[in-house]
Formats: sequence, C-alpha cells, structure tokens
Amino acid sequence: MINQLVNQRYELVEKLGESPLFAVYKARDRVANRVVAIKVVQSPYRSSQPFTILLTECINSAASLDHPNITRIFECGDEDGYTFFATEYVRGINLKERIRRIAPFTVSVAIDFACAAGDALQYAHSMGLTHGDLRPHNIIISPEGALKVTDFGVQPALVASDEAQKEILELSAPYHAPELSTRVPGSVSGDIYALGAILYEMLTGTALFSGESTEAIADHHAFSNIPSLRALNPGVPRSVEGIVLKCLQKRPEDRYGTSSELLTDLKAVRDAMRFGKPLSWSPIDTESSGQETPTVSSGIRNSLPTVPRIPLPVADVAASSTLAMPSRNRLRAQNERVSIYLRAALIFVTCIIFAALIGFTWVWSSMWSQPASISIPQFVGKPIDEVRNLTEGLKIRLIEHAEFSDKPRDIVYQSDPKGGALTRQNHVINVWFSKGPAYVNVPDITGLTKEDAVQKLKDAGLTLGIIMTESNSTVPSNHVIRQDVSSRKRIFHDTAVGMTISDGPKIGEIAARDGSDQNLGTDANKTTSDQSPQVSTNPSEADQQAHSFERNISIPRDTLGRRKVRIEYKDAMGAPVSVIDEERGEGDKIPVSFTYYGKMITLTIYYDEKKQWEKTFDPLLTQNQRVQ
Repeated sequence: MINQLVNQRYELVEKLGESPLFAVYKARDRVANRVVAIKVVQSPYRSSQPFTILLTECINSAASLDHPNITRIFECGDEDGYTFFATEYVRGINLKERIRRIAPFTVSVAIDFACAAGDALQYAHSMGLTHGDLRPHNIIISPEGALKVTDFGVQPALVASDEAQKEILELSAPYHAPELSTRVPGSVSGDIYALGAILYEMLTGTALFSGESTEAIADHHAFSNIPSLRALNPGVPRSVEGIVLKCLQKRPEDRYGTSSELLTDLKAVRDAMRFGKPLSWSPIDTESSGQETPTVSSGIRNSLPTVPRIPLPVADVAASSTLAMPSRNRLRAQNERVSIYLRAALIFVTCIIFAALIGFTWVWSSMWSQPASISIPQFVGKPIDEVRNLTEGLKIRLIEHAEFSDKPRDIVYQSDPKGGALTRQNHVINVWFSKGPAYVNVPDITGLTKEDAVQKLKDAGLTLGIIMTESNSTVPSNHVIRQDVSSRKRIFHDTAVGMTISDGPKIGEIAARDGSDQNLGTDANKTTSDQSPQVSTNPSEADQQAHSFERNISIPRDTLGRRKVRIEYKDAMGAPVSVIDEERGEGDKIPVSFTYYGKMITLTIYYDEKKQWEKTFDPLLTQNQRVQ
C-alpha cells in the first residue's frame, strides 16, 4: 500500500509495523500539511460488520480527547472496504520494548512515566471514557522522553469479535484486573489496576504474573499474593511500593477510588524525590490479620461519573464462544479451595516454627558475641568512587542507584541508612548518585581525531552513531569533518551522534600538492571528470549529469552484534537503488561506490530492514568543503 492515496488525502509513505488488528503506516496529510499515522483494520476483521461498525463509533467517541499525553484521533473512515483511522504520528518506541531493553528503570523515571500516564487516564475518565486495554504496548515513549497513550476507544469494539479477543488476550492478560471479563469494555478501577501492573514491571523488569496460558495468568491475578516489589528492587521506596500494592488490590473497592487519587500520590512521590523529602509513608496499612487494606489518601476525592457502555447486539453475544479467560467474576472466596481444618493446621505449624526461631535466636545471641557495630560514614556529597573505596574497606555491601538529575555528576546525594547510623559487616547500604542531567549539550567534535571525538561524546553522556568517511584536502586523515547533530543543540542523554571522518586528500590532490606548480591554490580547486564536475545551470542538464560517489561507512561498536546492512540511494532519476545488502559486524568499514545523476542524493542505511540513518545532501559540496 506504500505510495497509495487514502481518502484522497493521506499519502502512505512507510509501513511502521502491524499488530493482530491493525497495520500501521506513516503518511503525509496533504490537506493539513502534516505527518500522521494511518491504522488500517487487518483481515479478517475488516469483513466483520459488527466489529467495524462498533469500532468506528468508539473511535469517533474517543476523537474528542485532547490531551498532551493522549494521541489525537483526526479521522475515521472507510476506503475500498478498508476501515481506517488517522491519528497523531508519534516518534519513538512502545514502553514494552523500552522495558525489554533497559528495565528495571530508576525510580524517578518510572514515576515520571506513571504520572504522565495517570494524567492521561484522569483526563479521559473525567470525559466519561475508559481505556480498557491499558498495557505497555499501547504507550509510546519519544526519544525526548515524552509519553503518549494510544488506542483509546479500541477495546470496547473487541467484544464484537471472538477472533479479535483471542488475538489480544495473550498481550493484555498480564494487565487484566481480576474482576473484569472479556465481555466488559473496561472500567476506571480496571485502568488503575493496569497502571499499577505497568509501574511494577517498569521497576522490576518482569511482568506482575506470568503463566503457560491466559487462564493460568487470570488465576494468579485473582488468587496469588502480589510478589514483593522491594525484594526484587531494594531501591524502591516504601511509598512507591504502597502505591503499587494499592493499585493491585484484588477487590476494586480496595484500590484507589479514582485516577485523581492515584495521580495525587504519584505526584507527591515525584515532588518528594525532587526536593529530598522522606518517602517512608505509604498509602496502605497492614493489619494484624495480614490483609492489606487501603487507607484514605489526603485530599477530597470525588467519584467520577459512570462510564457509558456501548451495548453489543444480543445475537452477537449469544453466538460468541467462551475464551480462555472466563466471563464471570474471578474473585471467589478463598475458603472455596482451602478447608478450615487445613488452614488451622497451617497456622499451628507456623506458630511452632516461629517459636523455634525465637528460641534459636535467643540461644545464639547468648552463646556467641555479636560482631562489632560500624558507624556509617557520611557519604552524601562525596564522589561515588570514594564511597566505593570506603565501603570496600569497611566490608559493607554497596547497592548503587544512578539517576539522571541536575545534581553534580557522580556525587552521592542520598544514602540509606544515613551517615552516623550503626551497621555491621556485610550489611547493605543504598546510595543514590547523579549521572548528570537528562538533557545534555552536544559537544563540538569537528577537527578532533576519531578517538578523541568518541571519548568526548561518551563524556557528554551521548553514544556514537553512524560513521562515514570521505576524502578531504583540508582536514587531516582520521579527523572529524562534520557531525550530524549540531553542537548548538541540547538533546536527550544516550542519543546517537554520527560523524564524517576524513580519509585525507585524493591521490590527484596529493600529486598536485607535491608538484612544482606555483599556482597550487588554483589548480587544487580545478575539477576533473572523476572529481567535482561543473554543474550546468540548466536543471534538465544538471539532472542528467553523472557523478561518482566513493565513501567508506563504518558500523559503530554498539553491542548489537552482526546485523543485515542495506544501503540505498535516490538521485535525480527518482527510484531508490540498493548498493549494499549483506551481513556485517560491529566496527566493519564498508566501501560504498556508485554513479549517481543530478546534484542531490538521499542516502539511507537500514539495520535488519529498520531505517537507521537518512540524509539528503550534495556529495560534491561535502567532499570539497567543510559543512557544519
């Protein structure tokens, strides 16, 4: 469908991906002159009239949402039997992929993302709409760290298609509240549960519950205890653990009453971390019975209006088959599975074990002396390297938490326990230090050697992007001619910055430099048929002029291993031409040589069929002069 015009308005430019329900394309809106995303319903769902009708109604209802953390919906329509809708185009990757790459997140990053998603839910709930299928796959994170929640209005339409539910159920089961069923479009309490499960996954790197089937995962949601968050990530404060536990309560009435209440606690944690306030409070209290019951959060919290439901035709509901996740409420009483006698026996055995442990502890403490206590030094304000040496000398286990902040780089700003407290050898000390600001200034690396430039990017908190080489008579060999991100910009940390490295002058230029001609400055700028030809001022003649392109492109050492590299170019002839399509490894230098027509070319590099780099430029201009 690439280059196809949809609704006489949207020109499909590139396929971004696909899910079981939709194929997603990047498109150019010719009317509004903007880039949009076009989602087209996949076969066989587009032939299901109840599904497409209900989907169109739900999408049009969600089109009223206008919030910075929700992708805008511009239009929903039908084109030659294909149901489509146009949405805001968001650059970036979904949160599930980001979790797979770098989780567990630092607490501050996870809370920032949760606050942004909570803002989106609070706004949608106030408009009488729920998401119903909130999961990391439906949350996009831009390269600048901005968050967008997608696919509002899609989930209610799933009740019209058994096949669509089966496709989505495997993805949504880890975030599905236990009281919900596949026949319920969703609820405010269900969205809160899903956000709690997503926050848990960001902080631990693992899903809340997993199983061999969706039925097994649903049983875990209904009956299994919530895995300890701080056991998997000791750096999580008690308040954050309490927020997650309150979101994940089995019964809806034990969770946050509204998304506003949840957002209030999330923002309280975010502000406390920014201003160094304690985070020892928790929104829940643990009773002596072992049941976790929520306490009332601060502030006046009002209930939201009931979310309107779009009814499903009776005939479709009756004809639908039962899915792996049953439609009835899974919150059954625990005594349906465990008899009272077995529970009494378990309590009795637990009491005996507890008494034995107390006795053993008393005997051990009376017969053997305890190790001498150690006074924890004051770590706050010291470099992290110095703290490592101190804890190693005291034989204290150190757990480091590096976060991006405006505090001085590599300086410890918080410790737990604090300085002056008593501890013993092999006990754990948590320290937090700054990795520098989240957004950094791009350094000027032009004129530096390749090695110095790479080190300067690393010191600034950036990564190395695509490396190209070209001949240059003014910049020494192995020195940077130009960089693809201006040094006047401020960008997000870990962003890749590419560079072009000089291979030194061409052989003809070296010969001219070593000759006896006194008019070297004039002769060096003359072009031959192999160098920079004179481009005619007549556009048609310029487009037919042939030129040679000879560069070396280096694959960065980015820990991605071997990958399929495809390099193509487009010139005045219009059609893209592939010149390289082969397996390459890290650090490989690829010689690229071809003949092109016209003045400008567009060079594109793909890794494993994913676009990695693209630039439109005049090779003759960048070959003979330094371009900033």
